[in-house]
Amino acid sequence: MNPNTIEKPKSTDTITALAERNYWLDNTKFFLIMLVVIGHFISEFRQYKMVNYTYSFIFIFHMPLFIFISGFFSKNIIVKNKNKILNYIVLYLIMQSIELIITKSKFTIVKPAYTLWYIQSIIIYNLLLPIIHKMKPIYACAIAVIMGLIIGFDNNANTIASLSRTFVMLPFFVMGYFMSEDMLNKIKNKRNTIIAIIFLVLLAISMPYIIGNPIKMPRNLLLAQKSYSNMKLGNIGILYRAFWYILATTTCLSILLIIPKGKLPVISKFGTSVVLQLM
Repeated sequence: MNPNTIEKPKSTDTITALAERNYWLDNTKFFLIMLVVIGHFISEFRQYKMVNYTYSFIFIFHMPLFIFISGFFSKNIIVKNKNKILNYIVLYLIMQSIELIITKSKFTIVKPAYTLWYIQSIIIYNLLLPIIHKMKPIYACAIAVIMGLIIGFDNNANTIASLSRTFVMLPFFVMGYFMSEDMLNKIKNKRNTIIAIIFLVLLAISMPYIIGNPIKMPRNLLLAQKSYSNMKLGNIGILYRAFWYILATTTCLSILLIIPKGKLPVISKFGTSVVLQLM
């Protein structure tokens, strides 16, 4: 996912071709959805160390990779952007209303219920797409990373819509948007897959040191929803987020490498039909 290797989509035909069925990413979406379910289930048992390590391991990469895939499948949206944005807004309002009715909460559009920040972010990304599309990939990625780092200094970003999460996750959307299927296929080989497995094993073993001493990475940093000061990190928080960007990008790439590329019974079909797919 090195921005220097990313090429900008060159035409509408290219964009449409790239948006065709990709079972590799469908399988990945299924895997990520399962992790979302597992993550929310075990979140109530984080007082146990192994559960906390597992929970943190999942949150290092599962939403960044979801956003990356959303960006990849947004290549065909640039032509019919207005209709897509309207569909997401309607979907958000319906799900927001249902959630607030169930929880008997006061109605609000700005503050998303449950995991609906994801849809809010996708709406904003689609509004930004015409600008992103005109930029050179290297500049778009660099600006997205800078915005993700700077937003951590704003204490209000976590209270206004989902601006903190939106801009922190923006680099992954931009990388996905400019990533071609050819580039993904080039990295998928036996040698890289073995390296990915070794990295993931080492990362899993290192979780006690990443979450505990000496790094002490806050859980809210992985959730991308609070400012540096709210996490009591101060100005050094920008270094924590930079480290997480590197860690999350490497982990996302490693996860992609170990996911099967071919069509899998049930799994690929589920990954194709999930509500949150962005095609």
